[in-house]
Amino acid sequence: MSRPDFFALLQALPDPCLVLTTDLRVKAVNDLFLTTTGFDRDALLDFRLLEDAFPDPGGGESAQGRQQFRASIDAAQITATAQVADVHRYDLPGGKGGR
Repeated sequence: MSRPDFFALLQALPDPCLVLTTDLRVKAVNDLFLTTTGFDRDALLDFRLLEDAFPDPGGGESAQGRQQFRASIDAAQITATAQVADVHRYDLPGGKGGR
């Protein structure tokens, strides 16, 4: 039996998605994530998720979303189960905007 094509599976997902390593570096993103955020794939790969890609916004609605997102990441690492983060407003530095 052949192995599934991981990137093809990621691309087929109907939502913007990214894949992280255990130390929270961006390993892969689907095209819908790039279209939604305005980021370039090569520029985003290997970013430290919370430090580089989504830095602390310093307060407001973005800060609350970042805290909840961090809690979801922590839960995934502790429980070794998939987590789905709620949608939160977050102003992406370097991105060109959403859809």
